[in-house]
Amino acid sequence: MNVDEEELYPWLRVEKAFLQGAMEAGHRILGICLGAQLLARVLGAAVRPNGQPEIGWFPVTKVQDHPWIASCPDPWPVFHWHGDTFEVPAGAVPLFTSAACAHQGFVWGDRLLALQFHPEMTASGIADLIAHSEVGTGPYIQPAETMLAAITEHGDRTALKALLDAWWGPS
Repeated sequence: MNVDEEELYPWLRVEKAFLQGAMEAGHRILGICLGAQLLARVLGAAVRPNGQPEIGWFPVTKVQDHPWIASCPDPWPVFHWHGDTFEVPAGAVPLFTSAACAHQGFVWGDRLLALQFHPEMTASGIADLIAHSEVGTGPYIQPAETMLAAITEHGDRTALKALLDAWWGPS
């Protein structure tokens, strides 16, 4: 699915309008994967197929310093499941990049955080994605067993919690 498939998924129109309204109202918004792509599109940036699908555990590196990502490791091994990417919207601050995808996150203003990757994934979430999808093969697609096994090594939520605390405030 991509942000422009409104004929197949009419709810995408509703979601874009909702995001636009939430931004105009000054709400905090966190967009992950498709959510980040939707935010980029609402902010006027291009969303397009990435050169290669990125599926599995691959590191992102910081593009520049920003207070919200100060506590994130660099590089940060995170989970990916996407075939599309976005351009960084005008006025946004790019955050992360990876070998497969130039734009892995951005901040817009003081309330909007967009991440192309999935820092929230759990073993059961990854297993569900694998069970309901054709994974395929490619230079940035890991075998299902590798993805599931790596959750114990890379699934620590410390960096995610620090990122969310910096963005939203301590819980």
